[in-house]
Amino acid sequence: MMTVKTSAVLILAYVLALAAGTTSGLLADRLRTPAGSAAPLAQQLQLTPVQSEQIRAVWEGVSQTVDSCYQQGQAIQNRRDQALLNLLTDDQKAKFAIIDKDDARQFAEQMTKRQAAFQQGLTETEAMLSPEQRVKYEQIVRARLGDLSQSQGGNPAVDQVRP
Repeated sequence: MMTVKTSAVLILAYVLALAAGTTSGLLADRLRTPAGSAAPLAQQLQLTPVQSEQIRAVWEGVSQTVDSCYQQGQAIQNRRDQALLNLLTDDQKAKFAIIDKDDARQFAEQMTKRQAAFQQGLTETEAMLSPEQRVKYEQIVRARLGDLSQSQGGNPAVDQVRP
């Protein structure tokens, strides 16, 4: 039978995975521009149509990676849940500890991949902008994402946005 501590850890892991997926999806959605429309970002930066299309393409790719990472994280979580249902004896609990450790590693890999895709999107977008647009873009990113580097021990996506 599962202990209270194990149950609490599983619930926390599930909530964190759900929050991470939701947050990354919302952030990617805020920063991408639908085809054929001028989003506030495009207007604020006074992007050319070519720049708008290039940036839209970058963020569509980021969104696909973010979605994929979320789905893979969900699959990892589902495997964990099924493993828990099958663990009833002390021997099975010991086996679960091994499964739990491996799943945590895989989940961390997915979060790293998601963060790298987001950072790459920021970098590629910035490279397409003029110096004036870049300053405004950095202000917009900071306004939308906040300064996560101080509150969460460092966030490469935000840390790389120059002041």
